[in-house]
Amino acid sequence: MGEGAPLRVKFSVNVVFKADPGPAPKRKSALLARAVRKALPRARGEVNLVFVGGPEIIRLNKSFLGKSHRTDVIAFNYQACPDPASDKPHSGFLRPCGPHAASTGGRSKGWSSPFGDIFVCLPQARRQARELGHPLDRELLLLALHGALHLAGMDDDTAARRAAMHRKAEKLADGL
Repeated sequence: MGEGAPLRVKFSVNVVFKADPGPAPKRKSALLARAVRKALPRARGEVNLVFVGGPEIIRLNKSFLGKSHRTDVIAFNYQACPDPASDKPHSGFLRPCGPHAASTGGRSKGWSSPFGDIFVCLPQARRQARELGHPLDRELLLLALHGALHLAGMDDDTAARRAAMHRKAEKLADGL
């Protein structure tokens, strides 16, 4: 690249199963990655979509959000993290700068800028799929999209915002 040429940063989605979902969801890894890319069309860097068990999501929820219960999805947007030297408070679900940054100094190996991490709780996804009467694959897709929409800046702190996120995730899922 010549001097003054813009640095091109790729966008990659890594799908990682830290808890065993069974064979069917693993076969959907490419679809899950495509869904995250579709929800984040202008993102650059790396997103990790990590499927975890109940104890891990509880640990993350307690460590980074101060909540002691299991949840379905947690997202950390590293692009939106405040300067650690700043005394300005962070907003909502963002902590400076999530579990990935804490372990790597905010840098992802081989990438100039990690974009974010999405953690999905497999046991909670199974429960929600059963309660909602749809397949686990569909619930995992919707939760991956929900996390990606958080990375895109959407929030679900009110009933209206939660409904808007749900509609957007459903629309994106139906378009895949």
